[in-house]
Amino acid sequence: MTLAASRKLLAAVAILLGGVVPVRAQQPDASPSTSSLERIRTALQAQPTTALDLTKLFATTKPDEVRVGILTFVPPDAATGQFVSVRVPLGTFANKIGRAFAVAQHHRAEKAAHDEVARVVAELQKAQTK
Repeated sequence: MTLAASRKLLAAVAILLGGVVPVRAQQPDASPSTSSLERIRTALQAQPTTALDLTKLFATTKPDEVRVGILTFVPPDAATGQFVSVRVPLGTFANKIGRAFAVAQHHRAEKAAHDEVARVVAELQKAQTK
């Protein structure tokens, strides 16, 4: 699929999913009415009625878990003789390692392409001077 076709498809999907918002032009008025100016002033001076509390959003679901960096210390299971239990996000580590390999491969490919272009330009300059 070409880039132009991809863009057209993306635009069509965005229109279908997002819907079309009706837009009306503002009627030209020589001077704004004082009542509309007062409503704007009061709206700007009014405090917001709802506040988003981010501490509740990111709080741990279990109060007995303690998070230190990437490690999560959970209560030990006394029945099995544990005295410490730590949870480590292995999926996150695997994802970061895979991404690091991909980035390194991309940088190597960029460097190889740059070196190839520099070599070809040097050959062209050498051929033109002869």
